[in-house]
Amino acid sequence: MALKTHCFDINTLRKEAYLTKMALSSSRLKASREHFANYMAGSIINPTRGMLAYQENINVTKTNNPISYNKNIDSVIKIKDIQKLFKMFAIRVNKLYPKTMEARKFIVESERVTFDNVSKIKHDTRRTIFKIFGI
Repeated sequence: MALKTHCFDINTLRKEAYLTKMALSSSRLKASREHFANYMAGSIINPTRGMLAYQENINVTKTNNPISYNKNIDSVIKIKDIQKLFKMFAIRVNKLYPKTMEARKFIVESERVTFDNVSKIKHDTRRTIFKIFGI
């Protein structure tokens, strides 16, 4: 399986994640496998962008065909090449972010950071008190 390794650009990775979502919603497993592999290759190069693209496009509840989507994603994850890419992704993440991975995962999953905007911190009173009193 030939992988694209040009996913350095944010928009390219977002587009690949979107195409993965569309391919997973269709009934064509081969296209799903190729797009998912290309998305994972881009995520290995830049894991944080890959996690954001996953949260924005692949880990969604609204799809064109939810039955086909769930069936395809289960079958794509079982493919050995995709499992190797997942292992490479895990190794890369542990190498790059040994201490901050849980914080990154929380920020992405709680949707405090997306590609287009960063939401304001909700619990701001303690931080304000620390700034005022210089603690």
